[in-house]
Amino acid sequence: MKLVFTLEPLDSFTGNAYSDLNVAVIYIRSLVDEKVLDQLSNLKLLITRTIGTNHIDILSCQKRGIVVANSPYFAFTTVAEHTIGLIFTLAKRISTAISKVKNLDFSREGLLGLDLFGKTIGIIGTGNIGKEVARIAYGIGMKILAHDIKPDLQLKEKFGVSYVLFRGVVKTF
Repeated sequence: MKLVFTLEPLDSFTGNAYSDLNVAVIYIRSLVDEKVLDQLSNLKLLITRTIGTNHIDILSCQKRGIVVANSPYFAFTTVAEHTIGLIFTLAKRISTAISKVKNLDFSREGLLGLDLFGKTIGIIGTGNIGKEVARIAYGIGMKILAHDIKPDLQLKEKFGVSYVLFRGVVKTF
C-alpha cells in the first residue's frame, strides 16, 4: 500500500495523477464529479473531511459502488457561530457601519439595528449544526422554530424548540 499526501485538491485537472487510488481523503476545495470519477477507476472509498458533501457527485459514486463518508462533527460549532455572527451582522447593521466609517461618515443615520432577544429564528434541519445554532439562539433569548424530517424532541425540552411543517403550515410536535 502506498500513501500519497498532497496540498492539491482532487478535481478534473489533478485526477489523472491519482488514477490508481483505492481510497481518497479530500477536503472542501476538491470537486469530485463524473469527470473525476472517470479518472479514478479503482476508487472504492471517498472520505471528505467536511460535514457537507455538495462537492461530491454522490449519485455517480453510488452507481460505481464507491462508498462516500463525511465528517459530521467537523467544525459544526464554528459553522453555527458563523451563522449567528452573520445574523448579528444583519441585525446590528455592521456592514452599513463599516461602509460609513470607510467613507468618513460618522453619522448615526441608517445604523439603528434591532435586538435579537425575543425575536424568532427559523432553523431548517436540526442536525449537528442546527442543534448548535438552536443552543446559541436560546442563549441569546430567541424563540426557535425548526423543521426536520426527524424532529429531535430533546431540543424542545432543552431549548424550547418548536418543530413546524415547512410548507407554511405550523404544526407543533
